Amino acid sequence: MFSIKALFFLVSLFCYETLMAQVIVVNNQRLPAKEFLLAAYKNHGLKSMKTVMSDEKGFALFSPDTLESGLYYLLFPDSSSIEFMIDVNYLEKISISIDNMGKYNITGSRLTEAYNNFLRDLDSIAQQGNKNVINGFYTEGSNNIKVQVNALIDKSINQFPSTFLASYLSSLKNIEIPKYIPPAGIVRKDSAIWQHQLSYFQEHFLDNLNLSDIRLTRTPVYTDLIDKYLERIVRQNPIDLTNGVDTLVKKSSRSSETMEFVIRYIFDKYYSKVYSAINEFVILHIIENYIFKTGCTWLSENEQLSITKEYNKRKPASLLQIAPTIVLPDENSVIRNMNEIEANFTILFFYSCDCPMCSKAIPDLRKTMSMFSYLNLKVCAISVGGDVEEWKNYITKNKITHWINLSDPANIADVVRNYNLTLTPAIFLLDKTKVIISKNITIAQLNDFLLKEAINQGKK
Repeated sequence: MFSIKALFFLVSLFCYETLMAQVIVVNNQRLPAKEFLLAAYKNHGLKSMKTVMSDEKGFALFSPDTLESGLYYLLFPDSSSIEFMIDVNYLEKISISIDNMGKYNITGSRLTEAYNNFLRDLDSIAQQGNKNVINGFYTEGSNNIKVQVNALIDKSINQFPSTFLASYLSSLKNIEIPKYIPPAGIVRKDSAIWQHQLSYFQEHFLDNLNLSDIRLTRTPVYTDLIDKYLERIVRQNPIDLTNGVDTLVKKSSRSSETMEFVIRYIFDKYYSKVYSAINEFVILHIIENYIFKTGCTWLSENEQLSITKEYNKRKPASLLQIAPTIVLPDENSVIRNMNEIEANFTILFFYSCDCPMCSKAIPDLRKTMSMFSYLNLKVCAISVGGDVEEWKNYITKNKITHWINLSDPANIADVVRNYNLTLTPAIFLLDKTKVIISKNITIAQLNDFLLKEAINQGKK
Protein backbone atom coordinates (compact mmCIF):
# COMPACT_ATOMS: atom_id res chain seq x y z
CA MET A 1 0.00 0.00 0.00
CA PHE A 2 1.09 3.55 -0.65
CA SER A 3 1.90 5.59 2.39
CA ILE A 4 0.56 9.14 2.76
CA LYS A 5 4.13 10.39 2.32
CA ALA A 6 4.55 8.43 -0.91
CA LEU A 7 1.22 9.68 -2.21
CA PHE A 8 2.18 13.26 -1.34
CA PHE A 9 5.49 12.74 -3.14
CA LEU A 10 3.75 11.51 -6.31
CA VAL A 11 1.28 14.41 -6.29
CA SER A 12 4.13 16.87 -5.78
CA LEU A 13 6.11 15.25 -8.57
CA PHE A 14 3.08 15.49 -10.88
CA CYS A 15 2.58 19.17 -10.05
CA TYR A 16 6.29 19.81 -10.58
CA GLU A 17 6.24 18.08 -13.97
CA THR A 18 3.13 20.05 -14.97
CA LEU A 19 4.81 23.29 -13.94
CA MET A 20 8.03 22.43 -15.74
CA ALA A 21 6.09 21.57 -18.86
CA GLN A 22 5.06 25.22 -19.19
CA VAL A 23 8.45 26.78 -18.51
CA ILE A 24 10.36 28.57 -21.26
CA VAL A 25 14.03 29.38 -20.68
CA VAL A 26 15.71 31.98 -22.88
CA ASN A 27 19.43 32.74 -22.90
CA ASN A 28 20.11 35.63 -25.27
CA GLN A 29 23.82 36.48 -25.09
CA ARG A 30 23.36 39.03 -27.85
CA LEU A 31 20.82 41.19 -25.98
CA PRO A 32 21.35 40.96 -22.20
CA ALA A 33 19.24 43.01 -19.79
CA LYS A 34 16.58 43.69 -22.42
CA GLU A 35 12.82 43.32 -22.57
CA PHE A 36 11.31 41.01 -25.17
CA LEU A 37 7.84 39.76 -26.01
CA LEU A 38 6.26 36.34 -26.20
CA ALA A 39 3.52 36.40 -28.85
CA ALA A 40 1.12 33.77 -30.12
CA TYR A 41 -0.43 33.50 -33.56
CA LYS A 42 -4.15 33.87 -32.94
CA ASN A 43 -7.16 35.28 -34.81
CA HIS A 44 -5.05 35.55 -37.99
CA GLY A 45 -2.42 37.76 -36.38
CA LEU A 46 0.19 37.97 -33.62
CA LYS A 47 -1.16 38.47 -30.10
CA SER A 48 1.19 39.62 -27.35
CA MET A 49 1.09 37.25 -24.38
CA LYS A 50 3.87 38.32 -22.03
CA THR A 51 6.64 40.89 -21.65
CA VAL A 52 9.83 39.40 -20.23
CA MET A 53 13.01 41.03 -18.94
CA SER A 54 16.31 39.16 -19.23
CA ASP A 55 19.06 39.55 -16.66
CA GLU A 56 22.56 40.97 -17.23
CA LYS A 57 23.67 37.69 -18.77
CA GLY A 58 20.69 37.54 -21.12
CA PHE A 59 18.96 34.83 -19.08
CA ALA A 60 15.19 34.71 -18.55
CA LEU A 61 12.86 32.03 -17.21
CA PHE A 62 9.12 32.44 -17.47
CA SER A 63 5.86 30.54 -17.67
CA PRO A 64 3.02 31.69 -20.01
CA ASP A 65 -0.35 32.13 -18.32
CA THR A 66 -2.11 29.90 -20.85
CA LEU A 67 -0.84 27.67 -23.60
CA GLU A 68 -2.58 26.20 -26.63
CA SER A 69 -1.13 24.20 -29.47
CA GLY A 70 0.05 26.69 -32.07
CA LEU A 71 2.93 28.81 -33.32
CA TYR A 72 4.68 31.17 -30.91
CA TYR A 73 7.20 33.94 -31.38
CA LEU A 74 9.86 35.67 -29.34
CA LEU A 75 10.11 39.29 -30.49
CA PHE A 76 13.29 41.14 -29.53
CA PRO A 77 13.99 44.91 -29.45
CA ASP A 78 16.43 44.71 -32.39
CA SER A 79 13.49 43.50 -34.60
CA SER A 80 14.80 39.93 -34.64
CA SER A 81 12.39 37.12 -33.87
CA ILE A 82 12.28 33.38 -33.27
CA GLU A 83 9.37 31.17 -34.30
CA PHE A 84 8.67 27.94 -32.46
CA MET A 85 5.87 25.41 -32.14
CA ILE A 86 4.11 24.19 -29.02
CA ASP A 87 1.94 21.10 -28.86
CA VAL A 88 0.15 20.75 -25.51
CA ASN A 89 0.47 16.98 -25.84
CA TYR A 90 4.28 17.38 -25.86
CA LEU A 91 4.73 19.93 -23.10
CA GLU A 92 8.23 19.93 -21.69
CA LYS A 93 10.63 22.66 -20.63
CA ILE A 94 11.74 24.59 -23.72
CA SER A 95 15.20 26.14 -23.79
CA ILE A 96 16.10 28.74 -26.42
CA SER A 97 19.67 29.96 -26.60
CA ILE A 98 20.94 32.76 -28.87
CA ASP A 99 24.66 33.39 -29.35
CA ASN A 100 26.41 36.70 -30.03
CA MET A 101 25.99 36.22 -33.80
CA GLY A 102 22.23 35.82 -33.49
CA LYS A 103 22.19 32.09 -34.21
CA TYR A 104 19.76 30.21 -32.00
CA ASN A 105 19.15 26.68 -30.83
CA ILE A 106 16.00 25.16 -29.32
CA THR A 107 16.04 22.13 -27.02
CA GLY A 108 13.62 20.48 -24.63
CA SER A 109 10.32 19.42 -26.15
CA ARG A 110 10.94 16.77 -28.82
CA LEU A 111 8.22 18.18 -31.05
CA THR A 112 9.44 21.76 -30.67
CA GLU A 113 12.96 20.59 -31.54
CA ALA A 114 11.64 18.70 -34.57
CA TYR A 115 9.88 21.81 -35.87
CA ASN A 116 13.02 23.89 -35.38
CA ASN A 117 15.06 21.30 -37.29
CA PHE A 118 12.46 21.34 -40.06
CA LEU A 119 12.76 25.12 -40.41
CA ARG A 120 16.54 24.86 -40.64
CA ASP A 121 16.42 22.16 -43.31
CA LEU A 122 13.79 24.13 -45.18
CA ASP A 123 15.95 27.24 -45.09
CA SER A 124 18.83 25.22 -46.49
CA ILE A 125 16.67 24.05 -49.41
CA ALA A 126 15.42 27.59 -49.95
CA GLN A 127 18.96 28.92 -50.16
CA GLN A 128 19.81 26.32 -52.79
CA GLY A 129 16.88 27.40 -54.93
CA ASN A 130 16.97 31.07 -53.93
CA LYS A 131 13.23 30.85 -53.37
CA ASN A 132 10.90 31.15 -50.40
CA VAL A 133 9.62 27.61 -50.51
CA ILE A 134 7.79 27.74 -47.19
CA ASN A 135 4.68 28.55 -49.22
CA GLY A 136 5.33 25.73 -51.63
CA PHE A 137 3.10 25.96 -54.66
CA TYR A 138 2.53 29.70 -54.27
CA THR A 139 6.09 30.52 -55.31
CA GLU A 140 7.87 29.60 -58.46
CA GLY A 141 10.75 27.19 -58.26
CA SER A 142 12.14 24.11 -59.89
CA ASN A 143 10.30 20.82 -59.59
CA ASN A 144 13.38 19.48 -57.85
CA ILE A 145 12.95 21.97 -55.00
CA LYS A 146 9.28 21.08 -54.64
CA VAL A 147 10.20 17.40 -54.49
CA GLN A 148 12.79 18.13 -51.79
CA VAL A 149 10.30 20.13 -49.73
CA ASN A 150 7.64 17.42 -49.93
CA ALA A 151 10.24 14.80 -48.98
CA LEU A 152 11.32 16.87 -45.97
CA ILE A 153 7.71 17.28 -44.88
CA ASP A 154 7.00 13.56 -45.26
CA LYS A 155 10.08 12.74 -43.17
CA SER A 156 8.91 14.94 -40.30
CA ILE A 157 5.34 13.65 -40.52
CA ASN A 158 6.56 10.04 -40.35
CA GLN A 159 8.60 10.86 -37.24
CA PHE A 160 5.61 12.47 -35.48
CA PRO A 161 2.44 11.01 -37.01
CA SER A 162 -0.98 12.14 -35.76
CA THR A 163 0.47 15.20 -34.05
CA PHE A 164 -0.04 18.93 -34.46
CA LEU A 165 3.31 19.05 -36.24
CA ALA A 166 2.12 16.46 -38.77
CA SER A 167 -1.16 18.30 -39.37
CA TYR A 168 0.60 21.63 -39.85
CA LEU A 169 3.34 20.34 -42.15
CA SER A 170 0.82 18.41 -44.20
CA SER A 171 -0.96 21.69 -44.95
CA LEU A 172 2.30 23.08 -46.39
CA LYS A 173 2.73 20.29 -48.92
CA ASN A 174 2.59 20.98 -52.62
CA ILE A 175 -0.29 19.39 -54.48
CA GLU A 176 1.22 16.50 -56.44
CA ILE A 177 -0.45 16.32 -59.85
CA PRO A 178 -0.40 12.86 -61.44
CA LYS A 179 1.00 12.50 -64.92
CA TYR A 180 -1.61 12.83 -67.62
CA ILE A 181 -1.41 11.39 -71.13
CA PRO A 182 -4.00 12.89 -73.51
CA PRO A 183 -6.09 10.38 -75.45
CA ALA A 184 -5.11 9.59 -79.02
CA GLY A 185 -6.60 11.99 -81.50
CA ILE A 186 -6.17 15.11 -79.33
CA VAL A 187 -4.45 17.65 -81.58
CA ARG A 188 -3.38 20.23 -79.00
CA LYS A 189 -1.81 17.87 -76.48
CA ASP A 190 0.06 20.59 -74.54
CA SER A 191 -3.16 22.50 -74.07
CA ALA A 192 -4.97 19.34 -72.90
CA ILE A 193 -2.22 18.56 -70.39
CA TRP A 194 -2.26 22.12 -69.05
CA GLN A 195 -6.05 22.09 -68.69
CA HIS A 196 -5.94 18.75 -66.87
CA GLN A 197 -3.27 20.00 -64.48
CA LEU A 198 -5.23 23.18 -63.76
CA SER A 199 -8.49 21.30 -63.14
CA TYR A 200 -6.76 18.78 -60.88
CA PHE A 201 -5.03 21.54 -58.91
CA GLN A 202 -8.30 23.43 -58.41
CA GLU A 203 -10.21 20.31 -57.37
CA HIS A 204 -7.57 19.13 -54.89
CA PHE A 205 -6.31 22.49 -53.60
CA LEU A 206 -7.62 21.89 -50.07
CA ASP A 207 -6.67 18.20 -49.84
CA ASN A 208 -3.71 18.74 -47.50
CA LEU A 209 -5.45 21.17 -45.13
CA ASN A 210 -7.48 19.72 -42.27
CA LEU A 211 -10.04 22.49 -41.87
CA SER A 212 -11.50 20.76 -38.80
CA ASP A 213 -8.22 21.01 -36.85
CA ILE A 214 -8.67 24.00 -34.51
CA ARG A 215 -4.93 24.06 -33.81
CA LEU A 216 -4.24 25.14 -37.39
CA THR A 217 -6.26 28.33 -36.83
CA ARG A 218 -3.37 29.37 -34.60
CA THR A 219 -0.99 29.31 -37.56
CA PRO A 220 -0.83 31.58 -40.64
CA VAL A 221 -1.43 28.70 -43.07
CA TYR A 222 -5.12 28.24 -42.20
CA THR A 223 -6.43 31.64 -43.30
CA ASP A 224 -3.74 31.94 -45.97
CA LEU A 225 -5.11 28.88 -47.77
CA ILE A 226 -8.71 30.04 -47.30
CA ASP A 227 -7.82 33.39 -48.87
CA LYS A 228 -6.02 31.83 -51.80
CA TYR A 229 -8.82 29.33 -52.38
CA LEU A 230 -11.49 32.05 -52.49
CA GLU A 231 -9.40 34.61 -54.40
CA ARG A 232 -7.38 32.50 -56.84
CA ILE A 233 -8.92 29.06 -57.18
CA VAL A 234 -12.65 29.82 -57.19
CA ARG A 235 -14.06 31.72 -60.17
CA GLN A 236 -15.04 35.24 -59.19
CA ASN A 237 -18.77 35.14 -59.78
CA PRO A 238 -21.60 34.95 -57.20
CA ILE A 239 -22.56 31.29 -57.67
CA ASP A 240 -19.02 29.86 -57.74
CA LEU A 241 -17.96 32.00 -54.77
CA THR A 242 -20.85 30.90 -52.58
CA ASN A 243 -20.24 27.28 -53.61
CA GLY A 244 -16.64 27.81 -52.51
CA VAL A 245 -17.84 29.14 -49.15
CA ASP A 246 -20.08 26.08 -48.74
CA THR A 247 -17.11 23.81 -49.46
CA LEU A 248 -14.99 25.49 -46.78
CA VAL A 249 -17.75 25.38 -44.19
CA LYS A 250 -18.51 21.72 -44.92
CA LYS A 251 -14.84 20.73 -44.61
CA SER A 252 -14.61 22.53 -41.26
CA SER A 253 -17.91 21.22 -39.87
CA ARG A 254 -16.49 18.20 -38.01
CA SER A 255 -15.58 20.68 -35.29
CA SER A 256 -18.01 23.36 -34.14
CA GLU A 257 -15.03 25.55 -33.22
CA THR A 258 -13.48 25.46 -36.66
CA MET A 259 -16.83 25.88 -38.39
CA GLU A 260 -17.48 28.99 -36.28
CA PHE A 261 -13.99 30.27 -37.08
CA VAL A 262 -14.45 29.74 -40.84
CA ILE A 263 -17.89 31.38 -40.94
CA ARG A 264 -16.72 34.37 -38.89
CA TYR A 265 -13.52 34.78 -40.89
CA ILE A 266 -15.22 34.66 -44.29
CA PHE A 267 -18.04 36.93 -43.11
CA ASP A 268 -15.57 39.55 -41.86
CA LYS A 269 -13.43 39.18 -44.98
CA TYR A 270 -16.28 40.04 -47.35
CA TYR A 271 -18.13 42.44 -45.07
CA SER A 272 -15.08 44.71 -44.96
CA LYS A 273 -15.71 45.35 -48.68
CA VAL A 274 -19.47 44.91 -48.74
CA TYR A 275 -19.90 47.79 -51.19
CA SER A 276 -18.94 45.26 -53.88
CA ALA A 277 -22.05 43.55 -55.25
CA ILE A 278 -20.37 40.13 -55.27
CA ASN A 279 -19.12 40.55 -51.71
CA GLU A 280 -22.62 41.57 -50.63
CA PHE A 281 -23.98 38.42 -52.30
CA VAL A 282 -21.54 36.28 -50.31
CA ILE A 283 -22.49 38.03 -47.06
CA LEU A 284 -26.21 37.48 -47.67
CA HIS A 285 -25.54 33.81 -48.50
CA ILE A 286 -23.71 33.33 -45.20
CA ILE A 287 -26.49 35.04 -43.25
CA GLU A 288 -29.20 32.96 -44.93
CA ASN A 289 -27.47 29.59 -44.71
CA TYR A 290 -25.26 29.73 -41.62
CA ILE A 291 -26.73 32.37 -39.32
CA PHE A 292 -30.49 32.26 -39.79
CA LYS A 293 -30.67 28.49 -40.29
CA THR A 294 -28.16 27.28 -37.69
CA GLY A 295 -28.66 30.05 -35.17
CA CYS A 296 -24.91 30.67 -34.77
CA THR A 297 -25.07 30.63 -30.97
CA TRP A 298 -21.67 32.35 -30.73
CA LEU A 299 -23.31 35.62 -31.80
CA SER A 300 -24.63 37.95 -29.13
CA GLU A 301 -28.23 39.13 -29.24
CA ASN A 302 -27.12 42.59 -30.40
CA GLU A 303 -24.99 41.03 -33.17
CA GLN A 304 -27.94 38.94 -34.34
CA LEU A 305 -30.22 41.99 -34.41
CA SER A 306 -27.62 44.01 -36.31
CA ILE A 307 -27.09 41.26 -38.88
CA THR A 308 -30.84 40.79 -39.36
CA LYS A 309 -31.26 44.53 -39.94
CA GLU A 310 -28.38 44.51 -42.44
CA TYR A 311 -29.87 41.54 -44.27
CA ASN A 312 -33.31 43.13 -44.57
CA LYS A 313 -31.74 46.32 -45.90
CA ARG A 314 -29.59 44.67 -48.56
CA LYS A 315 -31.48 41.58 -49.72
CA PRO A 316 -34.27 43.12 -51.88
CA ALA A 317 -31.86 44.76 -54.36
CA SER A 318 -29.02 42.25 -54.24
CA LEU A 319 -27.57 40.28 -57.14
CA LEU A 320 -29.79 37.68 -58.84
CA GLN A 321 -32.92 39.11 -57.19
CA ILE A 322 -35.81 40.52 -59.22
CA ALA A 323 -35.36 44.27 -59.00
CA PRO A 324 -37.86 46.05 -56.71
CA THR A 325 -40.67 47.49 -58.80
CA ILE A 326 -40.52 51.21 -59.55
CA VAL A 327 -43.75 53.01 -60.51
CA LEU A 328 -43.28 56.77 -60.95
CA PRO A 329 -44.34 59.64 -63.20
CA ASP A 330 -42.20 60.64 -66.17
CA GLU A 331 -41.51 64.24 -67.28
CA ASN A 332 -44.96 64.35 -68.94
CA SER A 333 -46.69 63.24 -65.72
CA VAL A 334 -47.45 59.81 -67.23
CA ILE A 335 -47.19 56.99 -64.68
CA ARG A 336 -44.60 54.48 -65.85
CA ASN A 337 -43.96 50.98 -64.51
CA MET A 338 -40.37 49.78 -64.78
CA ASN A 339 -41.55 46.21 -65.33
CA GLU A 340 -43.23 47.23 -68.59
CA ILE A 341 -39.92 48.20 -70.19
CA GLU A 342 -39.22 45.81 -73.05
CA ALA A 343 -35.49 45.35 -73.50
CA ASN A 344 -32.83 42.66 -73.32
CA PHE A 345 -31.03 44.79 -70.75
CA THR A 346 -32.39 47.63 -68.63
CA ILE A 347 -29.94 50.09 -67.11
CA LEU A 348 -31.23 51.76 -63.96
CA PHE A 349 -29.41 55.07 -63.53
CA PHE A 350 -30.06 56.69 -60.14
CA TYR A 351 -28.97 60.32 -59.90
CA SER A 352 -29.70 63.72 -58.39
CA CYS A 353 -29.68 66.98 -60.30
CA ASP A 354 -27.21 68.66 -57.95
CA CYS A 355 -24.67 65.81 -58.14
CA PRO A 356 -21.54 66.78 -60.17
CA MET A 357 -20.48 63.15 -60.64
CA CYS A 358 -23.91 62.34 -62.06
CA SER A 359 -23.63 65.09 -64.66
CA LYS A 360 -20.17 63.82 -65.54
CA ALA A 361 -21.39 60.24 -65.97
CA ILE A 362 -24.34 61.03 -68.25
CA PRO A 363 -22.32 61.80 -71.44
CA ASP A 364 -20.37 58.56 -70.96
CA LEU A 365 -23.60 56.61 -70.52
CA ARG A 366 -24.98 58.20 -73.70
CA LYS A 367 -21.89 56.95 -75.55
CA THR A 368 -22.41 53.47 -74.14
CA MET A 369 -26.01 53.44 -75.32
CA SER A 370 -24.96 54.50 -78.80
CA MET A 371 -22.11 52.00 -78.96
CA PHE A 372 -24.19 48.98 -77.89
CA SER A 373 -27.63 49.95 -79.20
CA TYR A 374 -27.82 46.67 -81.18
CA LEU A 375 -28.05 44.75 -77.88
CA ASN A 376 -31.53 46.21 -77.29
CA LEU A 377 -30.69 48.34 -74.24
CA LYS A 378 -32.86 50.86 -72.49
CA VAL A 379 -32.04 53.35 -69.76
CA CYS A 380 -34.46 54.08 -66.97
CA ALA A 381 -33.08 57.20 -65.28
CA ILE A 382 -34.52 57.89 -61.82
CA SER A 383 -34.00 61.24 -60.14
CA VAL A 384 -34.08 60.97 -56.35
CA GLY A 385 -35.08 64.14 -54.51
CA GLY A 386 -34.93 67.67 -55.87
CA ASP A 387 -37.37 70.04 -57.55
CA VAL A 388 -39.60 68.75 -60.35
CA GLU A 389 -39.10 71.74 -62.65
CA GLU A 390 -35.36 71.65 -62.09
CA TRP A 391 -35.43 67.94 -63.02
CA LYS A 392 -37.33 68.60 -66.28
CA ASN A 393 -34.79 71.27 -67.27
CA TYR A 394 -31.98 68.87 -66.34
CA ILE A 395 -33.33 66.26 -68.77
CA THR A 396 -33.29 68.71 -71.65
CA LYS A 397 -29.94 70.23 -70.75
CA ASN A 398 -28.22 66.83 -70.59
CA LYS A 399 -29.84 65.55 -73.80
CA ILE A 400 -31.49 62.49 -72.26
CA THR A 401 -35.06 63.07 -73.40
CA HIS A 402 -34.91 59.74 -75.29
CA TRP A 403 -34.36 57.85 -72.03
CA ILE A 404 -37.17 56.73 -69.74
CA ASN A 405 -37.01 59.50 -67.14
CA LEU A 406 -38.72 59.10 -63.78
CA SER A 407 -38.63 61.19 -60.64
CA ASP A 408 -39.32 60.60 -56.97
CA PRO A 409 -38.80 64.04 -55.45
CA ALA A 410 -40.59 63.30 -52.18
CA ASN A 411 -39.34 59.69 -51.99
CA ILE A 412 -42.95 58.48 -52.15
CA ALA A 413 -41.93 55.29 -53.97
CA ASP A 414 -39.24 54.62 -51.36
CA VAL A 415 -36.69 54.08 -54.12
CA VAL A 416 -33.73 55.03 -51.93
CA ARG A 417 -34.59 52.45 -49.28
CA ASN A 418 -35.66 49.68 -51.67
CA TYR A 419 -32.40 49.92 -53.60
CA ASN A 420 -30.28 50.70 -50.52
CA LEU A 421 -28.86 53.78 -52.24
CA THR A 422 -26.11 55.44 -50.24
CA LEU A 423 -24.74 57.70 -52.98
CA THR A 424 -25.30 58.79 -56.55
CA PRO A 425 -24.77 58.06 -59.34
CA ALA A 426 -25.66 54.40 -58.93
CA ILE A 427 -26.00 52.02 -61.87
CA PHE A 428 -27.89 48.72 -61.79
CA LEU A 429 -28.01 46.36 -64.77
CA LEU A 430 -31.10 44.16 -65.22
CA ASP A 431 -31.68 41.32 -67.64
CA LYS A 432 -34.78 40.77 -69.77
CA THR A 433 -36.74 39.43 -66.77
CA LYS A 434 -35.64 42.37 -64.58
CA VAL A 435 -33.25 40.26 -62.51
CA ILE A 436 -30.29 42.24 -61.16
CA ILE A 437 -27.16 40.92 -62.84
CA SER A 438 -24.83 43.72 -61.75
CA LYS A 439 -25.05 46.74 -59.46
CA ASN A 440 -23.12 49.75 -58.21
CA ILE A 441 -20.89 49.53 -61.28
CA THR A 442 -18.96 52.18 -63.19
CA ILE A 443 -19.53 53.05 -66.85
CA ALA A 444 -16.27 51.27 -67.68
CA GLN A 445 -17.46 48.09 -65.95
CA LEU A 446 -20.79 48.36 -67.76
CA ASN A 447 -18.95 48.65 -71.08
CA ASP A 448 -16.84 45.58 -70.27
CA PHE A 449 -19.95 43.54 -69.54
CA LEU A 450 -21.74 44.66 -72.69
CA LEU A 451 -18.65 44.00 -74.83
CA LYS A 452 -18.47 40.42 -73.52
CA GLU A 453 -22.18 40.02 -74.21
CA ALA A 454 -21.69 41.29 -77.76
CA ILE A 455 -18.84 38.83 -78.32
CA ASN A 456 -20.96 35.98 -76.94
CA GLN A 457 -23.72 36.91 -79.35
CA GLY A 458 -21.28 37.07 -82.23
CA LYS A 459 -21.88 40.75 -82.81
CA LYS A 460 -18.28 41.84 -82.35
